[in-house]
Amino acid sequence: MLNGVFVALVLSSVAIGALFGTMEGVADAAVESAVGAAKLALGLLGQMTLWLGLVRILQEAGLMAALARALSPVMRPLFPGLPPGDPAFGAILLNLSANALGLTNAATPFGLKAMKELQRLQERPGVASDAMIVFVTLTASGVAVLPLGMIAVRSTMGAELPGAIILPSMGATLCSTLVGATLALGLSRWSSRPRSPVDAEPGGPADRSGPELAGLADAEQVATIERRTRPLRAALVGVCGVAVAVGFWTSVAGPQGTADGALDAFQIFSGRWLLPLLIAGFVGIGFARGVPVYDAFIRGAKEGFSVVILIVPYLVGILTAIGLFRACGALDALTTFLAPFLEPLGFPPEALPMALVRPLSGSAALGVVVDTIEAHGANSFVGTLVTVMNGSTDTTFYVLAVYFGSVRVQNVRHALLACLAADFTGVVVATALTHGFFG
Repeated sequence: MLNGVFVALVLSSVAIGALFGTMEGVADAAVESAVGAAKLALGLLGQMTLWLGLVRILQEAGLMAALARALSPVMRPLFPGLPPGDPAFGAILLNLSANALGLTNAATPFGLKAMKELQRLQERPGVASDAMIVFVTLTASGVAVLPLGMIAVRSTMGAELPGAIILPSMGATLCSTLVGATLALGLSRWSSRPRSPVDAEPGGPADRSGPELAGLADAEQVATIERRTRPLRAALVGVCGVAVAVGFWTSVAGPQGTADGALDAFQIFSGRWLLPLLIAGFVGIGFARGVPVYDAFIRGAKEGFSVVILIVPYLVGILTAIGLFRACGALDALTTFLAPFLEPLGFPPEALPMALVRPLSGSAALGVVVDTIEAHGANSFVGTLVTVMNGSTDTTFYVLAVYFGSVRVQNVRHALLACLAADFTGVVVATALTHGFFG
């Protein structure tokens, strides 16, 4: 599907440029967009290295296993048909825990393993079970707690408060996940499955052996790390926490502080204090649990290079296509046409490409975010909104294709409807929260 989008953008941009005399701008955009994508990737290198190193500290502190245990009572009602102690439930919990920590490299192998185990329990090969639909909807709705990638982009592109999007992004993804899961459960109870099995491939049953899960062994090894908190170290971290709380009260929130009311104090905290506290919190958790913090940071930071190298081709491709579409004048014409319909709803038409592309591709969505920020500024309302929207959901069609394709399920039943409802909710709530936080 993304192939068709890329072809349509490039061909229509050149055709429109030829018809309306904007070919000079189209030609310039082709070069400038490619160079800009490479510069952006270089700027992201430091940010991604930092955050992947910090997240690795949490992994080696045993937080992933602890989070999976904490999620177990909440997730159990969503999968009533799974036998107690079934391997599928453990894989589901590890997938959601990895996503919550922003560990997509670990989340995908666990997700594929979960689908393989759910397929083992499936009575009708080729037809999505209720548990499969709920799990895929949870994954596609985007349960990431920290929008680390968008923080890195905002910091690289000059935002005054890169971490200010953390709380609205968390609120948006929570609402999208709740709506998607509720709809998936409700439709599963209301609808009935097809009476006859649907083979995954003509002439044969579905393959129950599942795919080769690259990276699963490493992910499972990290996920099983268990560490105990060391009291003396925890006490030292607690003293630092008390000092920070006192400092925030005296300098910002107290009677002599700089904040003008509780709302202003909250905005200052989320914009200026939360990001440094997160970094210190990651380090403090690792220290309190006996992790060799610096060594763990280096192990995670090394992944930053491979991540940035991986996204460069996608960035160059999608940013060039969007740059051509903007330079030919088509994007401005489209936003002008839609403005009377979207602006009364509080939704800027300039953010519409993000709402349309996000369910299709994460790399394309990143390109749209960068293009929007370059056009309107990192501190603009629309520039902030697209970063919050990016963190509210995940790439729906990619998740559906990879997860259901891994077990050769063709009949996804109401999974697409539940995922699209989550996407729509994410856009609506992201817009409302961005208005609330940033006006």
